[in-house]
Amino acid sequence: MRKWIIFLLVCLGALGMLAYFGRQTILNQPANQPTPTPITATSGNIVIYAPTPNERVSQTFQVKGKVRVFENTFSLRVKNKITGKVYLSAATQANTKDAGLFTDFVYDAQLTPDASLRSGDAMILEVFQISAKDGTEIDKVTIPLQFTPLIEGEKSLF
Repeated sequence: MRKWIIFLLVCLGALGMLAYFGRQTILNQPANQPTPTPITATSGNIVIYAPTPNERVSQTFQVKGKVRVFENTFSLRVKNKITGKVYLSAATQANTKDAGLFTDFVYDAQLTPDASLRSGDAMILEVFQISAKDGTEIDKVTIPLQFTPLIEGEKSLF
């Protein structure tokens, strides 16, 4: 009888320890973790969340992502996939507290008015940084897009 009591006490102690440490593990988990945003494209130092590949965009749209680039400066370009005509060419800076860290950005893209731009035109969004070493485009992320004017049926609203 005494062996059964000792056995029962040992089992209860083990269950108690398991419950205690299991509870501690659960309590140490971060609550309400944000759902990660799906990555559309990445180059290692430039990550783009939006727009997504082949997304239909109008004359204005937002580019969202995060960058870790030299002097927090990066460039964006939107061009016609077939002709190479450039509808947007811009350099901008990300706001970060420390160099070498990723920082989120949102860029409000505004395409240059052009009467040749038609609904369904295939375009390419390029996001990149300029090398401080030799001025070449590095860490380039390329995303295909489709143009859709704000009002369908019109050639363009420019």
